Amino acid sequence: MKSAVCETNGKVICCQEIHRLVRMTQVLMLAAEVANDLRKTNSNPTAAEVREKIVQQTSRPDDANDDCVSLVLEFVKPRIKERKKGLYSELVCRTLLLGDRVRRGPDWTFQEQDSGLAGTVVGQDSDSEAVWVEWDNGHLNMYIYDERLDIYSIKKVQEPRVLVDELVAVGCKVTRGKDWTYADADGGPGSVGTVLCVNQDGSVLVRWDSRSTGEYKMEMNGLFEIQIWQV
Repeated sequence: MKSAVCETNGKVICCQEIHRLVRMTQVLMLAAEVANDLRKTNSNPTAAEVREKIVQQTSRPDDANDDCVSLVLEFVKPRIKERKKGLYSELVCRTLLLGDRVRRGPDWTFQEQDSGLAGTVVGQDSDSEAVWVEWDNGHLNMYIYDERLDIYSIKKVQEPRVLVDELVAVGCKVTRGKDWTYADADGGPGSVGTVLCVNQDGSVLVRWDSRSTGEYKMEMNGLFEIQIWQV
């Protein structure tokens, strides 16, 4: 059973909570409502903060049980376009950050994967020194950035993303747009973030300099929750 749950990304419901399966539709609706509110104020809540928010929005204390909390956390976190370990995760490096712009480093051995272009750091494999990079040509792969052994397949550069017939792209710097409704989820007025992913539905995944992460609309349904940052 446990292996099936892991494979399908499901959840085991305790026997004492089996009655809640009857109310699962209501639980899903509550979780979606709570998640929507949290996206505007706290894009990276803890389980305890989710429980507190659930209790505030319902008269049923049992709605704060683990199944509802898990759903809220799943809804709040940014959607991952590919189930690749470490993608869109903060780095443990001292000299490189999520969202940094990079080019080939002194230990590059990957031929023309980058097409001679710059790229954007979009994550790090937690079990190795490999860093995820999406190059401006759209190619996504992992590269060694080992500060301990002094091996660098990539190097940090100060090179902005240049748009060509595009509204937005990975690596672009953005700030709040005219339709922003997320309070200080970006870190406060004037905060700048880096685009990590542009989803097929038009939503954009942004990592703010405050290290918070969220998804926002940019021309999606006519809304501009974010806009390109003008230096």
